[in-house]
Amino acid sequence: MKKIQRKFSKRIYLIALIFALSIFLLGISVGNIFTGYITYKFDDNKDLLEIQLTSLNLKDEIVSSSEEFCKFGVENILKDKYDLGAKISMLEQKKGKNDKEVLIQKEIYQLIEIKTLLLLNNFKEKCKDDKVTILFFYTNDENDPKGSSDQSEYQGYILSNYYRLYPKNYVVFSFDINSRSDAVKTLIDLHDIQYVPITIIGKNRYTDYNDLDRLTELINNRT
Repeated sequence: MKKIQRKFSKRIYLIALIFALSIFLLGISVGNIFTGYITYKFDDNKDLLEIQLTSLNLKDEIVSSSEEFCKFGVENILKDKYDLGAKISMLEQKKGKNDKEVLIQKEIYQLIEIKTLLLLNNFKEKCKDDKVTILFFYTNDENDPKGSSDQSEYQGYILSNYYRLYPKNYVVFSFDINSRSDAVKTLIDLHDIQYVPITIIGKNRYTDYNDLDRLTELINNRT
């Protein structure tokens, strides 16, 4: 009787062990599948941004070489920037500003911003457009020795609100002082950005936090 009980106990133990091992292996498999899916989605979004950058390069060449350059319209130049900027903002809200996917996509987006800025400057020079261009340099790092993330966030919020009030009057190009892109670093060096937030309007630069009324005054009195 005792032998039968022992054999029965061993069988239960063996079944339990196999079951536990199966659950463990299943968990690993599901984890790998989920990780693969996230990586696939990340690569897919990254590829779309790279395609968009290539597309913008081609648009620049086509539009700049056209005799009808001024008829193209400034809003057509800015459309890609606005659309992609909205997508990046949504991704930041969903995953956080320091998420790896967000950071890499922002690097590509900032390259698109620079390309758009160059195309816009060309348009303004040739077509006498008076849209105000604002450069905004910021940091998202809470412990950044190169600036304040809180003030950067507040100033960015004010600039966004100003754009909502006057979408046809100006455009903001925002750049992270901690960008790893050589192109963005060159832009930062060109404007001698040492501490952020910094807002550049025309030829003037402002290091202090500016509320909506003050920002309106600065834009109206720009040189």
